[in-house]
Amino acid sequence: MAADKPPETRPSSTRSRNGCLQCRSRRVRCDEKRPSCNNCVIKKLACSYVPILPLRERRAATRPGEQTPWVVQKSTSLPPARIFARPGYDFLDPFDALPIKMPLKSKELLHYFLQAGATIGPLPVNPNDCVASATRNPEVLQNTMLVSALHYAWNKGDLAAFEPTFLFHKIESIKQVNTWLTTSSRAKEILRCAKYISTLCFVECCLGNFAVAESHLNGLAIYLSTKDRETLRQECDCDVDLELTDRYLVVASNMIHSTKSRLAEVVPPEVISQPLDTDLEVPELSRMIHKMHLSEANGPELRLRAFRMVPFFFGSIPPGREPKDLDMFPAISILRPITELAMPTNSKDRGDPDIPMPWNVWNSGAPSKLLYTVITAHIQSFSNKIPLPTHGEPVYVSGWSGFCSAVDFYLTTVLAVCNQGLPPQRVLHYLKVDIVKRDLQNGPPLFDSMNTETRNLWFWKAFMCALILPHEKWIHGCFNVCVQAQVTAGNSTKKFIFRCPIPPHAGQQYSGIIDEKVGCEVATYIWMQQHCPEIRIPDLFAFGFTDNSSFIHIQQTSIFTGLWRKAWKCIYQCLRYPVLSDYVRDKAAPAVGTAYMLLEYIGPETGEMLSLTWFDHWSDTARRKNLFAGMSRIMLSLARVPQQKIGSFRFNTLDCTIALSNRPLMCSLAIFEQQGTPRTIRQDQVYQNTDSFVSDMLTLHDNHLIHNPHAVRDEEDAEERITLRTLLRVLAHFFVLPERRSGPYLLQLTDFHQSNIFVDKEWNVTCMIDLEWICALPVEMMRVPFWLTNRRFERIVDHYEDFDDARKEFLSSMDQELEHVEVEHDIQITRTMRQSWDSKGVWYWACIESTNGWLFVLEDHIIPMFSSVKGLVDDLKQMYFFWQKDARKHIETKAADERRYQLKLRSLFQSSQQLPKE
Repeated sequence: MAADKPPETRPSSTRSRNGCLQCRSRRVRCDEKRPSCNNCVIKKLACSYVPILPLRERRAATRPGEQTPWVVQKSTSLPPARIFARPGYDFLDPFDALPIKMPLKSKELLHYFLQAGATIGPLPVNPNDCVASATRNPEVLQNTMLVSALHYAWNKGDLAAFEPTFLFHKIESIKQVNTWLTTSSRAKEILRCAKYISTLCFVECCLGNFAVAESHLNGLAIYLSTKDRETLRQECDCDVDLELTDRYLVVASNMIHSTKSRLAEVVPPEVISQPLDTDLEVPELSRMIHKMHLSEANGPELRLRAFRMVPFFFGSIPPGREPKDLDMFPAISILRPITELAMPTNSKDRGDPDIPMPWNVWNSGAPSKLLYTVITAHIQSFSNKIPLPTHGEPVYVSGWSGFCSAVDFYLTTVLAVCNQGLPPQRVLHYLKVDIVKRDLQNGPPLFDSMNTETRNLWFWKAFMCALILPHEKWIHGCFNVCVQAQVTAGNSTKKFIFRCPIPPHAGQQYSGIIDEKVGCEVATYIWMQQHCPEIRIPDLFAFGFTDNSSFIHIQQTSIFTGLWRKAWKCIYQCLRYPVLSDYVRDKAAPAVGTAYMLLEYIGPETGEMLSLTWFDHWSDTARRKNLFAGMSRIMLSLARVPQQKIGSFRFNTLDCTIALSNRPLMCSLAIFEQQGTPRTIRQDQVYQNTDSFVSDMLTLHDNHLIHNPHAVRDEEDAEERITLRTLLRVLAHFFVLPERRSGPYLLQLTDFHQSNIFVDKEWNVTCMIDLEWICALPVEMMRVPFWLTNRRFERIVDHYEDFDDARKEFLSSMDQELEHVEVEHDIQITRTMRQSWDSKGVWYWACIESTNGWLFVLEDHIIPMFSSVKGLVDDLKQMYFFWQKDARKHIETKAADERRYQLKLRSLFQSSQQLPKE
């Protein structure tokens, strides 16, 4: 039994925790002798032990399940894309986890920036401060350091504590840009350059160094203009980088334009752009900017909060993210109070009317709020979840770049509060126009799915783009501005004229005057379309009013709508209702915000303005004969149909009809009201007899004399003018035809000049434009245009025979044309015009229509009819007592008004002479 028992073996042991590695692997007891244990000596093995770690290091060792700590090996290096090429800095500090070199007080400045504010609003990925993400990206961190210095300067008022640090990082940024420009032409590096240069623009202008900032901006604009966008798109992985480049350019240019205008309120423009040539240094400009923002309504808080988000604006976008259109209502709601403060029409709403308008805009804090809002919108556009619109508020969806570029055009061109009201640099201008153009091209395919507000915003951006077109594409006169628009649909292209009245020349202080002007002209177009088809006028496609109501021609609607309207027109005509037009309300039209007309573009194939060739050929008898014949046809065609009232046609927006129910809207009436004359004739005032019309027109002149501060030179001049105004009222009965006192009346052109007539090379009239100021007036007022001899009507007295010869020639042409016109009344038009000339009545009615030439005409033509005594006016000066009650008091008041006017004018000239000069 004992023989069958297996031999006993010594069990393995692992009791030796500090044994050598060989014994522990063989699981035998080790005697732990050093340098070699007995087991290893006997077996002739290499004996080695685990290094003994101090207790502190043993406690720091990783336990099972724990993450291995990050260790920097000697051979560790960052990828080439994350290393900045710096001479003298071949490697990073192994104990510095930041991706760029941070000498001097860089970490202290970064720590300040990280701790400068608490929560700053919604962020796309992380609800915490977005600046923390900058520490992982060298480009973002470099930009963050520059913005950190800007934040400190605006928060503390001075950059002295960190100026060396700021200069170091600025130089590093410039070095990096130069490296990319000289060593690579890849699209990625081009877009990186745009990011760095935009940051430098942003920071330098906010610190008061405008010369350097504008140099950076112009360089960036020229640099981008030399690159083909389609080539860059092909080289880039996606369009996101190109979109970001557009946004960098927009935010940098907007910041420069706004900050310059902010400072221009107290510093001359030449000092801002060239501080080196003046005694004012850049740090002083920076302190002035800081003080100005302290004086804002909400202080610098909003702007500082915006600066905390700027690093993310210039940061990297997570892979797979693409910009999305979003609701721009928050920005639009800020633009509205800015508009109210900046627009002259709302100057009465400002707190202090003596403060210049831009100053009021900046002090309100609205521009800082707008900056914060657009940067927030940029961040939200790359978010996974677009914020929901504000409940109960309209939704204006738009792309970020196109909207912000249009806002810059609006603030610069319309409100004149940015860039000191000056146009931007040409290359930059075209780049931003191209940005808006690309944004607009995305709109038409989505029109059907757009809500009304979004469609209106699209048209607003298009209008802003058209508004800043070069002036050679504009057509403007004294009362209107026209923008040429070109629409391409498929393979066809058509041009239009978008025409708006100029508010200062339409009497803007009275509500409804702009609508009245457009409504009367539209009604005249409609009347002439139906009653004067032989006169070539532009097609009227659409029009609108300030209440955002718009109307289009039935040709732009369905066939059913057109047939229905024609049937109703027949019914209206049979029942003798007001004339029903061919225009219907368009509920889908955009809200333009002003009255407008969309007209046919009259191109060179039709003719050219008579004013362009008038002085070259006005002495040509053949051309003049053709012109007089064409003008006579127009005048006779309008006067062919008699009118029962003195007034103008008006378009009724309720039922789309027209009627002679508006006051006689002449250009002199609009000019008087624009200059501050109280409204004398109501909009709905029409006249059944000539006497009441003359009386009200003379009262309008009297009111203008009373309320115009520069109406007289002194008391003696006031006495003379008031005496002559009294004479005009006394002599009225001599020039009103008794047989025509109650009508009928004829439509007449009260503003018939060379720029409204289109002719061919032989001066045959081919078209007439601008149908404004056409009124039904007494037949006595019909006359030959005064400009036929190139002189104003008050100067014809010295060349009376020349004008008389031209008048006779014109009336001879009118007699010939009258033979081919079927008039609907018994008025002998040319005979009445000759009688008016012989009786000097033509000069009396010229005084009624004139704004400032009546004084000379009365003395030269009318008074000599009754007496040839020299100095008769001086003898009649005592008549001023019969002008109005307390006439003497009015004279003294007018003389005092003139003295105040001269003092104010002199003070303005003295102020302009005291401005600092270069």
